[in-house]
Amino acid sequence: MKNLILPNDTNKEYSIKLAHALIDITQKIIGTLDYEKVLQIISDGISKLYEFETGAIYVLEGEDEIKLAVTTPPLPPEMPDSLRRAKLRHHPTIESAILTQKPQVIADATTAVLSPAEKEVVNMRNLRSILYFPFVQNNKVLGVLILSTCNKNRKYTEAEIKTGQGIADQLSVAIENSLLHEDLRKHKDNLEEIVIQRTQELKNANE
Repeated sequence: MKNLILPNDTNKEYSIKLAHALIDITQKIIGTLDYEKVLQIISDGISKLYEFETGAIYVLEGEDEIKLAVTTPPLPPEMPDSLRRAKLRHHPTIESAILTQKPQVIADATTAVLSPAEKEVVNMRNLRSILYFPFVQNNKVLGVLILSTCNKNRKYTEAEIKTGQGIADQLSVAIENSLLHEDLRKHKDNLEEIVIQRTQELKNANE
């Protein structure tokens, strides 16, 4: 993991807290290569660091679709996959974070100009002050981390936003590694399926 460059105005107490949080997140990630578990660890860990009530990670699915991969608190396991997917254009703040590769801030979701899809999410989870951090690796956006308060507004300093994006950039390495591992696992499963199918076809042909 790359060295994190903290903003100059970050105080010593915050630096220590940040270091401990990153160590905790990193240690948990090292213990698994499971893609969804890695995303959940990151969402939970950064939500705890920044003391947010809710967190979520959307990942890109193709060029124009996003998928809600994990949330903090976690999604109910019975939630159908169809409800987690959305068109990128329906969520312009996420789209802006992806296109600019820079963090986005909604200071107060109750007064901000939002799309219908964004309003639905805000109302459903009672969101107020929202931060969007794109996961950028090799100039490619893998997804977006969304952190939010509920019921009350909160101001964010430039140092907090800069540090948050620095953390997201670092953790994007872990996301990319786990994604590659997931792709390899799926490829292996597909090959095994093909071998089993061909073996059965040969067996049937020889009977």
